[in-house]
Amino acid sequence: MDHHGPQMRVPASGRHRYQPCYCEENVWWLCQHQSFADLERWVVFISNPARQCILLEQRASPASRAVIWDYHVILLACGEAQLEVWDLDTQLGVPVPLVSYLAQTFPPLPPGGAAFMPLFRVVPVGDFLTTFATDRSHMLAPDGSWLAPPPPWTAPAADGQEANLMRFVDMGDDVAGDVVDLAGLLRRFAGAEAVGRRR
Repeated sequence: MDHHGPQMRVPASGRHRYQPCYCEENVWWLCQHQSFADLERWVVFISNPARQCILLEQRASPASRAVIWDYHVILLACGEAQLEVWDLDTQLGVPVPLVSYLAQTFPPLPPGGAAFMPLFRVVPVGDFLTTFATDRSHMLAPDGSWLAPPPPWTAPAADGQEANLMRFVDMGDDVAGDVVDLAGLLRRFAGAEAVGRRR
C-alpha cells in the first residue's frame, strides 16, 4: 500500500466545523476540506464489543484523566513525511503523528482490562462518504431531549443511505472497511511510518 502524498496544507485553526460529542460529523466535515483533497485518507472508528474504550488526552476530560468513550472517530491522513491523525477532541493538537497519537491516547491496560481494549474500523474516505449516514437519534434521551446539543448543520447522509452510524461502531458488522486491533493498526501502517522516520 502506498501511503505517500503531497505536502499537507493544514486548514487554518478555527476553520474546522466542530461540535462536542459529534466526532463522526466533525470528521465528515474534515473529509470535505479542500486541503485534504489530494491526500490518501482513512476514517477510523474506535470502539469494541463492550462499547467502553479508554482514551487519554481528550478535551472532555479534566487534566490528564482518562475518559471512557462508547466510540470515537478520527481522520488519518498522509502528511508530508508521515501518517498524521486529525482528532478535534484531543488535547495533543492537530495533526499528530500516528505513532505518537496512539502511544499517548491509549494507555497500557491493567490485568483484567481486556474489555477496554480498542478496536479500529479503518475506512477509506471515499467509501465513508458514499456509505455513511446519521440521523443523530443515538443522541436522543428517552424523553426526546438531546444528550448533548446537536450541531447547527444538517446531519450528514450519503445519497440513498439510511442512518447507519451504529453499524460503523459495531465492530462485528461488515458495513465498510477493515477492523483491526491496536497492534494490527500499527502493522498496517508501519511501512509509512518507517519511511517518514528515514526522511
